[in-house]
Amino acid sequence: QGSSNAILNVTVTDANDSPPIFTQPFYSENIAEYASIGTVALQVSATEIDLNKNGEFEFSILSRNDSGLFNFSATSGEFTTTADLCRQRNVTFFFQLKAEDKADIPLSSYVN
Repeated sequence: QGSSNAILNVTVTDANDSPPIFTQPFYSENIAEYASIGTVALQVSATEIDLNKNGEFEFSILSRNDSGLFNFSATSGEFTTTADLCRQRNVTFFFQLKAEDKADIPLSSYVN
């Protein structure tokens, strides 16, 4: 009996099985009341072990109480001042954030 050979190509794709995870369970920072506009007040970060678009993610703000005093970058996670804070002494600002990957069925995590 004869035999034959065949080449078989197998491509293994990444399953979106891990959400982005914030690198800290919560974030807290102090900022001087005289900080100039555009000062980075805080930066959040996250890690993601999936690959390709499953491993790409963006941040978003779900809730906030700062009345627009801070700008937030969805890609860098930076909060920058947008106004003079001199009348904001001893005020605490709260934000609830989400990190969500760019998969077809996205996964996410949350932090305050």
